[in-house]
Amino acid sequence: MNKELSIQQVAAITGLGIHTLRYYERLGLLASTRIRRLPNGHRRYSKIDLEWIDALEMLTLNSYAHCGNAAFGRDNTARRVDDERATRTP
Repeated sequence: MNKELSIQQVAAITGLGIHTLRYYERLGLLASTRIRRLPNGHRRYSKIDLEWIDALEMLTLNSYAHCGNAAFGRDNTARRVDDERATRTP
């Protein structure tokens, strides 16, 4: 693959959302200096960017597996606590 891809194309290929890709960039997980921008500000991703995104996803999946899924984050933990509180008898 020699051509650059738009954020929509990368989202379709990786299965990640556009907001997730932007979030990764804001966190510094994707080097925003490497991702080329068109004059209109649109991002253009290269093959190397796709490889890095794949590596990030593998690290994310492995960290969840290592932690026993850990309820997949705080949101699910908070929901589980709320569910437990709702089932308690006063």
